Order: sequence, then C-alpha cells, then structure tokens
Amino acid sequence: GEPLPYWRGKIVRIVFAGIATVFFTEIDGNFLRAIIAAYSILLGFSFSVLFNLANQSRPKEPEKRPKKTESLESELRAEKYQKVMSEIFHNVSYFMYVALVLVSFTLVVLICQNQATTGIGLPIYGAPSWLNSLLVSSLIVCKYLSVFAIYFLIAETIGSFFRVS
Repeated sequence: GEPLPYWRGKIVRIVFAGIATVFFTEIDGNFLRAIIAAYSILLGFSFSVLFNLANQSRPKEPEKRPKKTESLESELRAEKYQKVMSEIFHNVSYFMYVALVLVSFTLVVLICQNQATTGIGLPIYGAPSWLNSLLVSSLIVCKYLSVFAIYFLIAETIGSFFRVS
C-alpha cells in the first residue's frame, strides 16, 4: 500500500507507544537486552548497506561513462535509478540514526533499572519527606516517559525500516 503522510504516521506511532505503555509498563531487563542486541545487529547491517550505497552512487570514471549517443530512455532510467538510490540512502541513514538513539537510550534505561534494583538512591535519609515524595513521583513520571520513548522509538524504527524495503 501507499505510505501514510508524515504527520499521520507520527500520530499512529505515538498512539501505538501510548497504548503499549499503558498495557506493558513493566519492562524487563531481558527485553531491554534483546532490544540492544537486535538493534545493534541491524545497525551493523545498515552500516554495510550504507557504505555499499555510497560506493554505488560515486560518479563513474571517465572511460567507463556511457557515451552521449545513449537513448533518452536510458538517460531517464539512470536518473530514476540515482533518485531511488538517494532516497534509499537517506531512509537507511534515518533508520540508523533512530536505531542508534534507541540503543543508547535503552542502555541508559537498563543502567538506571539495574541501579534501582541494587537499592542505591531513594529515599534520601535526612531529607524532608516532601522532597523524597517529590523525587519518587518524578522518578515514576520519568519511568513512564522512558517506557513511552522506548516504544515510540521501536515503532519509529519499524516504520522507517518498512519505508526502506
């Protein structure tokens, strides 16, 4: 089918992330590690594809260039090919950017999750109770926002991945 317009696609991803956050609030460390492993592998393949696309889009050497006596159809075909290659290059670049942000953010969430399970952090002993309750409530808000961000970035990478293929 035809891809969604830009803002409708973003709204669909935001709605998906919101629904996933409501239903799947607790993210296990194993799930985060799986995200990191899968997207790291996809990033490696994407670098390979990106370098391959960059090598293909370089101008040809003068002796290998086609002669000026080519037909109009072949010139149009070559122009369309360059346009498609450029679009694929930009889509793969965007996928790599979003996947890199997802891996980095997931690493930060995993580190914070591991720190929270060790018991380091709140409550701060000797601090006023209002400060501790404010910090705890802000951590809860940050937890939901980080879960939402992870689901949104997953949806964004999946959307950009299918836009490439």
